[in-house]
Amino acid sequence: MSPSMSSYKSPVVLLNEDNWNVWRTYYRGRLMSKGLWYIMSGSPPPSSRGNESSAATDTRTLADDEKAYGLLIESIETSQYQYIEHATTANAAYTALSDHHEPKTKVDRLALLSDFYGMSWNMKQEPLPEFLARYDVVLRKLRDSDQSITSGMAVDRLLQLMPWELRH
Repeated sequence: MSPSMSSYKSPVVLLNEDNWNVWRTYYRGRLMSKGLWYIMSGSPPPSSRGNESSAATDTRTLADDEKAYGLLIESIETSQYQYIEHATTANAAYTALSDHHEPKTKVDRLALLSDFYGMSWNMKQEPLPEFLARYDVVLRKLRDSDQSITSGMAVDRLLQLMPWELRH
């Protein structure tokens, strides 16, 4: 008997110091699946339900913010609590985590460029899918930090890292 889609549980991704890009996508998906992404995106709350007053809409929005904040707390490791301890809303907590994990300074950007150009791959120790995932994370971080990495540069670098027999 195969499990139904309703019984499928997606794996929980806990934010730590090394997985911001993966976690950010995971958290967005969690909020979207529960209809709470509007809290983070700055979109207006979903239309009022029937005769719902503006006060009732505000109360519902506050409750949704608390749910989103609770989901955020549940999906981070305890080592990350220090960054959100002063946040009072889900958006403030997410911003605090983003400020900590996103590369902001020139030094951060130089470190990313160093990671990108210093990256290597030993095909005997690391399977191709794992290497490509690692490469993708560094590339996304570079693009998110406003580095002018074109698609051509990314492909050129990837081909440089590949053994000759895989370049065809």
